[in-house]
Amino acid sequence: MDGSPRFSVSVGVFVLMIAVPAVATERASAKFVFTHLNTDNSAGIHNNLYIFVLGLLMSQYTLTGYDASAHMTEETKNADKNGPIGIISAISISIVVGWGYILGITFAVKEIPYLLSPDNEAGGYAIAEVFYLAFKSRYGSGVGGIVCLGIVAVAIYFCGMSSVTSNSRDGVCVLERRGDAAVTRVAQSEQARGAHQRRLALGFRLPLHGVAVAG
Repeated sequence: MDGSPRFSVSVGVFVLMIAVPAVATERASAKFVFTHLNTDNSAGIHNNLYIFVLGLLMSQYTLTGYDASAHMTEETKNADKNGPIGIISAISISIVVGWGYILGITFAVKEIPYLLSPDNEAGGYAIAEVFYLAFKSRYGSGVGGIVCLGIVAVAIYFCGMSSVTSNSRDGVCVLERRGDAAVTRVAQSEQARGAHQRRLALGFRLPLHGVAVAG
């Protein structure tokens, strides 16, 4: 995979980080962003500490994707050094850029209950509603917000593609090193296909096989 998906995702994040709060005509104060806890919610959660801990779950995105460095170490020069550096860099960059993205979006938030209401324009999808209201408040139309949501969709698509690629590499690794009988049968059924198609097929079929076994 070339660098264009990574470039597209990176540029998209910075565009949203800057454009959304810049376009919004009304912005939240720093006190609201850093100290406000949404106790007025329909989930019945009113404990400030519990809400704060739930908010920490937003950082889970830093735990996805960094393992790609480990998968690629066998094809990397000086893998004993560059592999760990790649993992640490992926987590560090995700923390900084992700925090900036969350701050940018949060500064464009004013009424949290309305953002979560199923009666709003986005049907309760808070992020889409933030984008929509930011552009509508300035330009009278939420089309720009829909474009921003499209940027998010493209990023999700590329992340999904990377996950499938990573999963397929794991499958091939299991096949080569463990000789798992079930995986071997799947691979044998794909012998007529090229190596690339076999890896992708394994990436899709292995999770289904795991679900079937667990069931």
